[in-house]
Amino acid sequence: ISAEFPKASYTLNDHVEKIDQRCPDIPVNIQYAWNDDKSHVRLSGLIRNLSYRDMVKEKNRWKLGWAVQLSGMIRLREPLTFYYQGAYGEGYARYINDVSGFDMDLIPDGHADGKMKAPAVMAVLGGLRYSFSKKFFASANYSQCHVYRQGNLGDKAYRYGQYIAVNGFYSILPDMQIGLEYIHGRRNDMGGASGHANRISASVQYSF
Repeated sequence: ISAEFPKASYTLNDHVEKIDQRCPDIPVNIQYAWNDDKSHVRLSGLIRNLSYRDMVKEKNRWKLGWAVQLSGMIRLREPLTFYYQGAYGEGYARYINDVSGFDMDLIPDGHADGKMKAPAVMAVLGGLRYSFSKKFFASANYSQCHVYRQGNLGDKAYRYGQYIAVNGFYSILPDMQIGLEYIHGRRNDMGGASGHANRISASVQYSF
């Protein structure tokens, strides 16, 4: 259990303003490991107090943000590992990579001027990693993020996105590693528009 410095990202209009967050984000987790710590399962939770200013009533308000997450990895056999993660909650969008820059921790309520609501977000990920040797491993994974109750933001609002990634890493020297990755991503908006992109990335890492 810990207390984290609060950072919040809101979609604002003329009836609401962002104010300083007064309460820390509180994450909690419990983990069970087996197979000499090569496999584990972790249950996590998050509580947030999201504060904002109601300019219609000229008063400060707050919404409860929360999330639960189940994650872990399982060593299926010596070279093959399965890993997974699933999360769901409200008002925790900044913790999810796909929507962290879209100001979706809180959005205008849409039914009452001066009030805000916390959209729900579901995020899932699953993948496999295969170690061909002590120097070389490859992995493949799929992820999806879905935002709910954000329709009042219009047709261009984020609805859901999907990613497929395949990568490989090779240790040239004990302290030096190179990597190559291919990613295919797709986004769908509330109005039905969609788009996709492909990316190839390479990396070189030296540890000292």
